[in-house]
Amino acid sequence: MTILLSGLLTIISPVGFVVDQVAENAIRSQLISADELVVRVDNAPSFQLLQGKVDHVRMAGRGIVPLENLRIAVFELETDTVDFDLDRLRRGDIQLDAPFQAAIRLQLEEQDINRFLASPEVAERLSNLSFDFFSSRRDRQVQRYRLQNPQVNFVGNSRLQIQVDITDVVSQEALDVVIETGVAIAGGSHFQLVDPLITVDGSPAPDQLVQQLITGINNNLNLQSLEYSGVTARILALEIGETTTTLALFARVEPSVLAAETEP
Repeated sequence: MTILLSGLLTIISPVGFVVDQVAENAIRSQLISADELVVRVDNAPSFQLLQGKVDHVRMAGRGIVPLENLRIAVFELETDTVDFDLDRLRRGDIQLDAPFQAAIRLQLEEQDINRFLASPEVAERLSNLSFDFFSSRRDRQVQRYRLQNPQVNFVGNSRLQIQVDITDVVSQEALDVVIETGVAIAGGSHFQLVDPLITVDGSPAPDQLVQQLITGINNNLNLQSLEYSGVTARILALEIGETTTTLALFARVEPSVLAAETEP
């Protein structure tokens, strides 16, 4: 989100006019690549531009790659009024004067998600996670277990299948865990597993392992954790098809987020 925000806030030309093509070029400069990208800016009256305000920005793109190995099949964004410090922007210092708010629609394809899950960045993040499958074990025992080789398969009807290896890093033994589950939205900020079916090496998982997995996954699918960094996200809709999933979000970014990123 902050990558796109930085691009949006560079759409003011040196003479102070907002131009769609300038905006599109600014956004593209913040992305690794984009198959298609269209940006439309609703021009505010001249006196509002001088105050550092843009009424609305609308963006639609296909094949958007904002980060290495992460491809978004469809990306649509529509902002509320964007209020920024024009004087500081002209000096190259990006600063919001008011929170940035936008409605976002994403469509992700199964193959793109699995490519991202197989990336070194995700592997490194997973290597730093630990899961307490056996609550009676000491901490050093708990740290033995890691998640590896995650894959996702969209089943349709709001259900998906997750396959992952739980590896004992000491013995190097691995369990093949398959989770087929529905996904629901709770409180606008949580994804929750619904009626999960879990197998381990082809057999039904023990109840203790099932509960630990469900609790661990649900705890990590909570968007409220972003609020500590000044970003508020709410889930408006989720649809899981057979090859794609579509997600609608509302996002609010506090001025302090960009201010922190531009500090020397």
